[in-house]
Amino acid sequence: MRGRAAVCSIALLLVACSSDTDQAPNDGRPNDGTADAGTLDSGSLPDGDAFCAGAPAYKGDTAWSYGATVEQSAHYCVLNAGATLWDRLQQKAELRFVPGRYPLPDEQGDFTLTLPLCLMRGEPTANAAGDGSLTVVFEAFLGDTMKTLTYRQPLRLDDQPLTLECSWRVHQTTGRPNPQLILDDALFHGNGPDTAARYTLCAAQGCQRPSELFRCGPTDLRTTSVTFDRGSATFSVSVIEGIPGPSVPAGLWQAEGTLDGTAFTQTDYYQLAHHPDHHNRNGGFIVRFDQSIGTACGLEIHVPSTDGSILYEQLEGWTIDCSGNQLEALDGLAVAR
Repeated sequence: MRGRAAVCSIALLLVACSSDTDQAPNDGRPNDGTADAGTLDSGSLPDGDAFCAGAPAYKGDTAWSYGATVEQSAHYCVLNAGATLWDRLQQKAELRFVPGRYPLPDEQGDFTLTLPLCLMRGEPTANAAGDGSLTVVFEAFLGDTMKTLTYRQPLRLDDQPLTLECSWRVHQTTGRPNPQLILDDALFHGNGPDTAARYTLCAAQGCQRPSELFRCGPTDLRTTSVTFDRGSATFSVSVIEGIPGPSVPAGLWQAEGTLDGTAFTQTDYYQLAHHPDHHNRNGGFIVRFDQSIGTACGLEIHVPSTDGSILYEQLEGWTIDCSGNQLEALDGLAVAR
């Protein structure tokens, strides 16, 4: 039996749909026939080996009887952190654990631990700022045992002190072997609370508003397409499933279209931003072009949710400059059906 679970934190704003608390939780999936865009390449996301060339070495006790197995897919991105669309561009970051097998304690208590990992925001510039720590707690759970391992690693990224917090929950079923801890790109495994994963990053001075990290790369894409007098734009988004709420984290992984007769395609994680609206049906989008089109460095477009918008009341859009300032309003906007 393989049990999997993980939790970690970065202090950037994770915007929740708090104004809609009177509605029942929703899994974030659109409940209409939103177009399925299939799958895309991972754009500019870096190769794992190059990404983590400067990762710290493992620091722990090789005699510990438990352990974590890190798979190549253990790669996570900050999604939807920031109060505004432009903030969400600035607060993006990626986390990767170096693949391998790392001993962990299988007893309750506090321990010194450093895991080989790396954090980047556009460039691999994050450094470990001292040793990390691990807290292991065992709790009774429905006649079984829930083991929670909370790992905290101080980091420094672009001279900003941060704390990465990772918590792995493992449901130890009575009478069965102790499950392995597997770190991969999934947040949840199984149909119950036996496995779960979460990753967050916090400012070193506090963590009132942590930024969460989720699977990097597109999957199960849905598209929102708009036309306007000067062109068109199609945005391809994947929704993070399994997290309750009227709107949940979602990654914008591709934007393509035309502006003034010039085509653009963007798959760079750092050049795309999204703010999901109610039930993850449409929302706010920013795409920055690889090369300016006239005076425009990109587009900002707001598409109200078809399930009752709580963020964007009007369909509207603008060209933007390279600092995110709105330039010219787009006329004749319409949602393509």
